[in-house]
Order: sequence, then structure tokens, then C-alpha cells
Amino acid sequence: MEKVKTIGIIREVKSKWERRCALTPKEVKELTADGTIKVLVQPSPSRCYTDEEFIEAGAQIEENLSSCDVVFGVKEVPIPSLIADKTYFFFSHTIKA
Repeated sequence: MEKVKTIGIIREVKSKWERRCALTPKEVKELTADGTIKVLVQPSPSRCYTDEEFIEAGAQIEENLSSCDVVFGVKEVPIPSLIADKTYFFFSHTIKA
């Protein structure tokens, strides 16, 4: 049997007005549907999706993401918040001249 992989979604903290999220509840539902992927989501009062929407989609709300294989975010994670030996994916937009 294949080991369940765990994805973490961080609470965005770089900008106090950041409401975006790296994955939507719909995407979480698709990822968790066959049971081979588990999604942990850090709680957030300001995210555009509620914690309850993620729970309904099959995610677990969890402060500690140290059990995750991969961690997703929108903005880069502050260095003091990085968890050792984790793979991080975050997104940015670049303005070109």
C-alpha cells in the first residue's frame, strides 16, 4: 500500500491584508478524494476561504505543519517560520519593465 502524502497550506503572514490561498477548497476535495493525499491547513481568520470550507472539503485544520511532505503558500515564508527538511512551494508575480 502506498504511503499517504501530506500537503500543508500555510497561513499567510507576510502581509496583513493577504487573503489569498495557494489551494482552494475545491482543489483540496479533488486531491483528497482517493485517500492518497492528506491536506493540513493552518487556521486563518483572514483567508478568503473559511476553515470550515476546508474541513468540508476534506482537509484538517492544524497549526503544526511539521508532518507535511510539502508546504504551499502564496508568499514566501519568513525564515524563522521555515520547518527544516520540508519542500516549500510559493507563488509570486513579477512586474517586468
